[in-house]
Amino acid sequence: DPHSAEDVAFVWRASWPFWDRDVLQRRWTYDLPGGCGRAIVMRSFDDDALLPQRSDRVRAFVHKCGYLLRPSVGDFASVGVELTVCQQVDLGGLCPEWAQEFLTRWAVHRGIQWADSVRRHCSSRRADRLAAAE
Repeated sequence: DPHSAEDVAFVWRASWPFWDRDVLQRRWTYDLPGGCGRAIVMRSFDDDALLPQRSDRVRAFVHKCGYLLRPSVGDFASVGVELTVCQQVDLGGLCPEWAQEFLTRWAVHRGIQWADSVRRHCSSRRADRLAAAE
């Protein structure tokens, strides 16, 4: 498959009093024009054979989601990856507006935490490689 299509399932753990959400989506990978990075594009689909509905979770639906990964440009110390994320998600279930805002803030915060942990991991790996090369 030239676009590396794959099916992905995962669970978004929610804080009390909300139910966890599960997601089933198809993911495609594309090269950006000019070889300047990669795009990862996702959309939910239904398939009870792959991920049956569970009574203890709500099925969320990702209408569209995209990640752009591009190399950062700068001096040697600033080598890295620029990550851009955009998504539209229906959390599913009965979810009042105040709760959607709370869950959205929570999800954004978790995304920022994840990006920071990836940055720290990559920085430590780079430092290890530089130390080993000396």
